[in-house]
Amino acid sequence: MNMVKGKPAISGALARHKGNISAWTGLFAFVLFSYHFFSDGDFSFLMTFGAFVRAFGFGILIFKSLTQKSVSGLSLKTLQLYGFVFLFRLCSITRYQGYLPYDRSGDWLYTFIEFVGLGLTLAVIFLVTVQFRGSYDFKFDTFGHLHVPSEFGIVYILVPSILLGMLIHPNLNMNWLADVSWTIALYIEAIAILPQLFMFQKRGGGAVETCISHWVYALAFGSFLHLWFWLFSYHELGEKNAGHHVGYTVIFVQIGHMLMMGDFLYYYFKSMKDGGPMMLPTHGDFQA
Repeated sequence: MNMVKGKPAISGALARHKGNISAWTGLFAFVLFSYHFFSDGDFSFLMTFGAFVRAFGFGILIFKSLTQKSVSGLSLKTLQLYGFVFLFRLCSITRYQGYLPYDRSGDWLYTFIEFVGLGLTLAVIFLVTVQFRGSYDFKFDTFGHLHVPSEFGIVYILVPSILLGMLIHPNLNMNWLADVSWTIALYIEAIAILPQLFMFQKRGGGAVETCISHWVYALAFGSFLHLWFWLFSYHELGEKNAGHHVGYTVIFVQIGHMLMMGDFLYYYFKSMKDGGPMMLPTHGDFQA
């Protein structure tokens, strides 16, 4: 009897998520195509896979903004931070090969996807600050408002990430600026989602718009793929006199990022299972 009742429930959930399932299926099909034609099957393709997923997430935001003509619920600060993530990473990988995937996808595809990710991020920032500025929830996007104007709150993430990147970084490129740039991007990305999570809290919890929940999940999934790769390759980051502590630091910050996303991921998967909108618990405001 339970199985009979369960089948309609599963069918209903699949029907409600039909569009989302189609989008993610399309992404995975494209990734498989790229893996077959632009990769040697090396484990490092996980980095390219992660880049695909991250860019896909920002593509979702473009779709949301243009179809709804609204950017409600988006944190401009998180978008700005990801703009810096792409910029710093591209400063490293466009001229040097130390942090590129080892397979053929590292020849051009990975870098191309990162440029696409940067372009999509800048496009969303334009939509938030210009095209649909009237729908931007600036009163909730207040991360880092202590001691500095709210619009400059990202300095609390940028400055520590830059300083830490200058102090603890690998040397795979054998170029100080390129190595530090890659590391800064890694450190920023580990906590770039924090303003968006803070914004969820400031709004008092409740329903999270579907496109935004998929975007945040895409960022988490992409980071998980990169973590998966570095868990088996972190020892290489200590080569060329960098020291073993560098690899441990990279793993530590990436695991910290996944732990930070833990609550969100729990409610995301719960909403997928229940077939309804993603619902966050209601909390009081907190300070950052």
